[in-house]
Amino acid sequence: MSRRGPGPVRRFFDWWLGELKGLLPHALKRLVGMANRTLVVDLVSEQMRVRLWRGDRCQDLGWQPLLREAGQEGGGGDVAALAARVDTRLVRVPRDQVLVRDVVLPLATEGNLREVLGFEMDRLTPFKVGQVAYDYIKRQRNIADGTVKARLYVVPKERLRFWVDRLKMMGIHPSALSVIPDEADLAAPIIPFQPNLLGDREIPRVTSPSSRVLRILAWLILLLATTAVLLPIWSQYRYITRLEQAIAQVRADVMKSRQLSAQRKQVFEDYRFVRRHRAVAYRVIDGLKELTRVLPDDTWLNRLQVNRDWIGMQGESADGSKVLSLIENSPLFEQTRFVAPVVRVPGRGTDRFNVRARFVGKKKT
Repeated sequence: MSRRGPGPVRRFFDWWLGELKGLLPHALKRLVGMANRTLVVDLVSEQMRVRLWRGDRCQDLGWQPLLREAGQEGGGGDVAALAARVDTRLVRVPRDQVLVRDVVLPLATEGNLREVLGFEMDRLTPFKVGQVAYDYIKRQRNIADGTVKARLYVVPKERLRFWVDRLKMMGIHPSALSVIPDEADLAAPIIPFQPNLLGDREIPRVTSPSSRVLRILAWLILLLATTAVLLPIWSQYRYITRLEQAIAQVRADVMKSRQLSAQRKQVFEDYRFVRRHRAVAYRVIDGLKELTRVLPDDTWLNRLQVNRDWIGMQGESADGSKVLSLIENSPLFEQTRFVAPVVRVPGRGTDRFNVRARFVGKKKT
């Protein structure tokens, strides 16, 4: 069959609800009407063996003849009435009536095995995919070899219609058609039935009021469980968010403090720079003022050089030899000396001098 089954979300909730039901004691499930009632009909030759399963309890209804045609008398009336009251109707046929084959396929096909088996049907079996109904059971996946092993069940559609039509004549409408297992007398059928040669048809659900109540309770349990899981996560998320916001605020304050500290340092540097240069400027002014005081009016300077500790002067005077003694006698200068000899300027009546002195900047004691 090429019909697709229910979606992954629906399969997940079906599995989850099934697991919740499986945790309940069978006695409690029978008490509230939650135990699944499955009518199992095993077709053997021209007879059928009927069993009624309620949870893990089995009631063997014995063997009954399989009708050959409509109107034939037989004991199928009781079975039809029972089939109308159960939740699911599983029909099983002998294994020798179904082609069973183990196949090995690449692991990459695991997600869509049904489609791949349909494409490979004419290679794996004597039939074309349109001639058969088929299903599979995934048995093993080998990651090391990159393969997946599955067991393929194939039955011709004509034979399948023959079985279904004869059962419908007896009032039995199969929910699933599978193969009689070796342990048929030992274990209760497991839903979902595997294999199911009728395709992934939806299994009718229990519609009793108690079942609806339990389903609502199951959804409430799911909601409470989800809330119990997500609420601590949400609280931790909010707590972490607040911590991150506080850390970001502290980081911003630290950056602002660093910027203020850098600005404060720059202001201090600028202040020291101005103070240092202001002191030098005051020294230069004081030096110029002192030179103006000690030098006579017939003396002028052509060039003046001032650094941290020394002052150099070039100029002309009516008596250049007296310049050295005048500067030396000043309380702001010491170690005064001529850098070059005093030279008489021809035609001008003045002496050219070049003097250098150490600038003290305060009165000598």
